[in-house]
Amino acid sequence: MDQGVLIIQHVFADGSTILSFYGHLDPPSVVLRGGECVARGDKVGEIGDPRGRPHLHFEIRNHMPGEPGPGYWFQDPTLAGWFPPSQTIWANRIAASPGYLWTSAPNRGDLFAGKETAGFLPGDVLVLLEGGRLQGIGASDGGVRWTQPAPPTPTPQPEATPDPTRIAIELAAAAPVSAVPDEVEPLLYAIDRHGRMRAYATGGEAPVFDEPLWLAELATTGDPALYALPGGGVVVVGRREAIALSSGGNQLWSLPLDELPGPAVRAGGTLFLPVGRSAPTLWLLDRRGASAWSALPAGTPIGHLNGALWFYTREAVYRLDAAARTSHLALLLPRATPGAAAHGAGDAMALPDGGLLVAHPDARDRRLLRLDAAGSLIWERSYREAGNGQARLALLDDQVYLVVSDEGATTLVTLFRVDLETGNLVRLFTGGTREGIFGDTWVLPASSGVLLLNIGGGHLVALDPRAAAEAVAPGR
Repeated sequence: MDQGVLIIQHVFADGSTILSFYGHLDPPSVVLRGGECVARGDKVGEIGDPRGRPHLHFEIRNHMPGEPGPGYWFQDPTLAGWFPPSQTIWANRIAASPGYLWTSAPNRGDLFAGKETAGFLPGDVLVLLEGGRLQGIGASDGGVRWTQPAPPTPTPQPEATPDPTRIAIELAAAAPVSAVPDEVEPLLYAIDRHGRMRAYATGGEAPVFDEPLWLAELATTGDPALYALPGGGVVVVGRREAIALSSGGNQLWSLPLDELPGPAVRAGGTLFLPVGRSAPTLWLLDRRGASAWSALPAGTPIGHLNGALWFYTREAVYRLDAAARTSHLALLLPRATPGAAAHGAGDAMALPDGGLLVAHPDARDRRLLRLDAAGSLIWERSYREAGNGQARLALLDDQVYLVVSDEGATTLVTLFRVDLETGNLVRLFTGGTREGIFGDTWVLPASSGVLLLNIGGGHLVALDPRAAAEAVAPGR
């Protein structure tokens, strides 16, 4: 410590080290001397009175263990031995978690923030849409299997000065906004904001991006979303139209949309698309065409591959019969907080036994409710102590997991194991970030027994939830 500066060396379990730097401390408050040990939670000093407003100058670095250094660097400091402090701290905390397998650092691009999933290719390769490009990530080890080449930079007109803003806008418009693998053929579909739809062969180790099998230019508006069509092909959903294409690029049918669509959901061999909010129409989509199911309450359809179909609203759960086009009120709920049921803090998940699990936030509580296949309530439990933020549910190897994301100055994401017999929760993991992206937190099961958890604005984390549960079990 020298003139209000303190440097601490941290030693990890594998013997590696890193340095944390604290500047602008009050010199008399620092009683540590060189070579003394500190532990997590120990007070090391107090902020002093530098020029301007009192503040802490904090660094994480791997060089200059015995000198303050320049304080600021004239170029990218990560190229000269400094690390992003919050990101580095969270990465090391996450790596010490039970069941930890690997992490992927967040993308910091200004134009393309966050990570979106497009599905899995053979070999348990997760297709991610990040930074305006598609990328294949091995779910078992986090290795990058392939990356879509960056689009070419637009060429300015002769004798014209390049306009960085125009170039950035054109690059953003040419980047894919949605992608999905075909359900039958070895194909990956991708579409950009101009409605240019491409199909890439995926029979080899990576999609063949330089030679798409076909290109279709569609008159979509907004950011179109892609969904795999049951039995092969793809459905393109824009603001005003849904279009189905075969795996060969031929149009199967089109559906005009009078109102804004919501996210589509699969149940059995049918894709269900909700359109409208106050009195939505539920469209049943397959290769033959689209048919309407009206007179439904405002809510979110929840489906499962076994054919179970439910409707979750702000104040009730309905059991749907797609063949008869009927809905049955299964359970009245305390009215959810505004916006929670459809696109906010709540979630619901159809279970393999035909039942439903609901994470429902209301003004007084946060409730987990399990219903059987007939819509009868099996149990109800409060999860308020787990957090008040967004809830996400996931199913892996018949085990249910709950993720709660509390977003504020620091985003904290906590993963729980849910006992389906009792509703009891066991905390398995906590991670976070100081640069959270609202709505970007998601959880996704992989076929290799890996649970992928994206901390919105932070790391993508791969966990072995069984190993984590064994590590936190009583008596361990």
